[in-house]
Amino acid sequence: MDTQNTNNQITPPGAPEKTPFYQTTWFILLTTFCLCLPVGLFLMWKYKKFHVGVRIALTAFFSLYTIVWIVAAVLLAVQAPTSKASSSAYSKYNMETTAEIPFESEKETTPETFEYKAEETTRAVLEETTTAAATSEPTSSTGTVYDVSANDMIDDYSTDSDKADLLYKGKTLRMTATVYNLENDRSDIAVINFSRTDRFSAYFVRCEFTDPAEIAKVKNLQKDDTVTVVGVSDGYFVDPILIDCKIQ
Repeated sequence: MDTQNTNNQITPPGAPEKTPFYQTTWFILLTTFCLCLPVGLFLMWKYKKFHVGVRIALTAFFSLYTIVWIVAAVLLAVQAPTSKASSSAYSKYNMETTAEIPFESEKETTPETFEYKAEETTRAVLEETTTAAATSEPTSSTGTVYDVSANDMIDDYSTDSDKADLLYKGKTLRMTATVYNLENDRSDIAVINFSRTDRFSAYFVRCEFTDPAEIAKVKNLQKDDTVTVVGVSDGYFVDPILIDCKIQ
């Protein structure tokens, strides 16, 4: 027997009832993933789409996903004013610090500053001497003694040995440094090796002594003693070398 629907239309017996679009699986998935997550989850539970385990898993996943996004948004909102304030404070500090830095002529000369300037002056004299030697005829040694540090000499030779030879070789150098190790087991020669004092280096300054009186002085030294040596730079062979050295 035919049945009559609410619109007074006759529905043949056994005819499938049309499912509203909002109850269809494709619409619920589209709503959940793309349009409105809460509405999609509501429809999925109301019309019992998928197995209950799948519904629980999807609900837990999207709930956690939403919580993570909310927490991230809150953190960004809180950090933005803090970062702006920090940037302003840093800019203000830079302006105040810059205003407080004295000009070069106003700086107080301390012993450390004087020592640094003296070392820089020695390097400038060495470079001027090297430039003059390269543009003039060879002359006899004037006996000038140049103060250098083991750090500078090791740096110069490890960076460019040819340029360092032009700067040091043949000149009388005075160096005060800490003994790294000694080679004093022979009677005809003794050696003091100086290393860098500020960081590790594979290079040393090798100071060679051949005068018997100086060899005797070397034999009385120990590792980590601080000593001043005067010698003539003989260039570079594995390490920078000073020959005809004497202890002051």
